[in-house]
Formats: sequence, structure tokens, C-alpha cells
Amino acid sequence: MGAMALHGTQLTEPRSTSRGSGRAAAAWAAGLGGGSWPALAVQPTDGWRELWVFRRSGPSGGWTLTWQGQKGDVTAGTTLRVAMVEALGDRLTFHAAGGFPEGTHADVGIVVVAEPPYAEGVGDSADLRLAPAQLAPIEKVRPLVDTLIVVVLSGRPVLLDGILDQADAVVAAWLPGTENAGTADVLLGAQPFTGTTPYTWPRTAADASRFDKAACEGAVFPFGYGLDASGGLLGPAAC
Repeated sequence: MGAMALHGTQLTEPRSTSRGSGRAAAAWAAGLGGGSWPALAVQPTDGWRELWVFRRSGPSGGWTLTWQGQKGDVTAGTTLRVAMVEALGDRLTFHAAGGFPEGTHADVGIVVVAEPPYAEGVGDSADLRLAPAQLAPIEKVRPLVDTLIVVVLSGRPVLLDGILDQADAVVAAWLPGTENAGTADVLLGAQPFTGTTPYTWPRTAADASRFDKAACEGAVFPFGYGLDASGGLLGPAAC
């Protein structure tokens, strides 16, 4: 993220400045749905623990380095996992698939689910569903934690079946790119939730087309929906 382009003209920007801008943009775009935020940044008591699950997939979409994007450590930046570990240290326990030992209990669990990167027709989806392997850890982690947050990384609204009925809060982080510390900032309360849905969030794939439909017809969230960290509405109410 060392340069930006505007109408074909390349505008160079110091790398530290552009990364800071990317971090701020990732925080600004993240939208909260569900209940009030569990304030992870509040001083944890002794023994406070968090479980963390991240099914590996890219936080950047297609046209990131290559046409269909790439998985893995292919760009400079800060991953969400690194940002959270830096903030929480050994209070955070990570497992890529949610396979925590029997008897595990934590105050908060965060499961990150994601679409694979795509561009153009290669990413067309007839059902807008996340892969079952992405959703499986949610059921594993739910009984192990007092509060469950699901972070959704996607370039479009995806169906929230198997998420809304399990999670205490859902964060639409979209595609934060290389500066995932911005997403960590809102998760940890360092920045406020200000994001609202730029699209109506459909209940089924058939509801994705909004032609001649009322705001909440076939919708989970209407256009402009979002919550602040206290659970206050930033726009219209959920459907």
C-alpha cells in the first residue's frame, strides 16, 4: 500500500501514512449487527480469556496482486490475528478450526469466517452461502464461551444462516485488505463502530435482487443498517 491511483494518475504517499490510512478505512467500514458490543477493551479481570478461530482465507479480494487474488502472506501489512495477539497477549487462545480441548471455557469467542478471493464471473455465486468448513467452528465454539462474536470477511452480503442464530454480535468487516489492525481497533473498542450496510442484506439468494421490493421485504438488514458499540441504531432498524 505504498501508492494510490486516481483516474489513472499515480499519487505516491509515504508507506507509513498510506498504511495508517488503510487502517483507519478498515475501522470506518466495519459494521456491527446483533446486540450491544461486549467491550473487549475494558480492563479484563484475572483469568479473563478469549478464544479465537480464523478459517484461513484472504482479507483482500480479487485484483490484489493477481486477477483472482492470492492466499497467504503475499503482502506487507498487519493480519487480524497479529493485531489481536499484540493487544491481548496470552489472554487469547487460537485454533484454526475451533478444536479446543474438552472443558475449555472463555469469556469471549471470536470466529472469523470468509469468502475466498475472487474477481468478475469467477466469483459468481448462485446461493451466496459461505462454505460449510467456514461455518463449522461456530457450532464448536458457541458452547465454550459466554459471548460469541462472528466476523464476516466478504466482498458482498452473504447469507447469515448458521450465524445470526448463534452469535451475540456479527461484524461485517468486508475486505479490510492489508491493514487488519483497523478491524482489531473496533473489536477492541479503540475505535467506534460507524459502518452501515451499503446494500440491503438479503435473507435468501433470491432476495438479493431488490427491484420493486420494500426495504425489509426478504431482507435481514435494510440499506443503511448498523449499530454503535452500545447497541444504538446508526440507521433504520433490522428487519
